[in-house]
Amino acid sequence: DEICEAAEMTDISVISKLESTQVETLLDELCELNILYSAHGFVPKRYVFSRPAFKDMLGTQDDVMEALLNYIGVEEVSQ
Repeated sequence: DEICEAAEMTDISVISKLESTQVETLLDELCELNILYSAHGFVPKRYVFSRPAFKDMLGTQDDVMEALLNYIGVEEVSQ
């Protein structure tokens, strides 16, 4: 649900158009590909990268935030 909410807030329509069950299915498929794993004991489910290298390939947190902001058309954010 958090992913769906974030996608809606950031206008990532590819994800926000999906139902939460479809997003969960997508995340489960990423687990089958060994990109993510489902952390046990959390309700709702929590997904984590299976290897730090996957996260590292995305770049730093600032890189990811900048890419998301560019995607939704925000040029600059004041902190």
